[in-house]
Amino acid sequence: LFITTTVQVEHMNDLRNARNALTRIVTGSNIGNVTEVPDAKAFVVTDFAPNVVAIYRLIKHMDRPNVTSSTTAGQTVAVELAHAVAVEAASTLTQLFSSSAPAPQARGRAPVSPYGPTAPRIVADARTNRLLVTGTPEAITKVREAVALIDVPVEAAKTEVALVLLHNTKAPETAEVLTALVRSSPALWRSGPRSAMPAVVADHQSNGLLLSGSAEAIRALQALIGQMDKAR
Repeated sequence: LFITTTVQVEHMNDLRNARNALTRIVTGSNIGNVTEVPDAKAFVVTDFAPNVVAIYRLIKHMDRPNVTSSTTAGQTVAVELAHAVAVEAASTLTQLFSSSAPAPQARGRAPVSPYGPTAPRIVADARTNRLLVTGTPEAITKVREAVALIDVPVEAAKTEVALVLLHNTKAPETAEVLTALVRSSPALWRSGPRSAMPAVVADHQSNGLLLSGSAEAIRALQALIGQMDKAR
């Protein structure tokens, strides 16, 4: 039988290197395939049934806790966050430290000590907005240093509101034109990555336009309205 299945792992962290090793025993000519899914901590295996069984047994044999596993080695501490969101911070830090983990030694070089530094495990506690970090003291120190860089207050974009009365044009039609203009080129109307898009709302009773957005966006809209609201 030719089948596809997923194999979950619990302790294994370097799924890419494991996949490279497992690829050597799959059926050649692009028939068999092993793909790692790091976020799900799993492998997707496609091959003939005997090979899939062999790969499954190898994965389970390798997926054991040991002194080099960042999920079990070292101690676990809680890192408080004052400004950052724990879930987002955990994702960012996990990517950072996973990419900076020591690479496997090439052939002919001295083997890595099983007690050497490993990538820390970082888990978000959403309820308390804290990070639970497991690793060696050196790794935990590095995580604290990285947290200090990202756990900083971010100034929210200031939003202003203005009313512009029209004398020669109709508010609904003008609002429709300006809204279409803003939507067609959103990048031109943002003053920063956290700034909101400006909004234009027609006030039928006063034949005016209610503008909201950054000060720069409102000034730009007022200039456009001044050019549009001229006697013809």
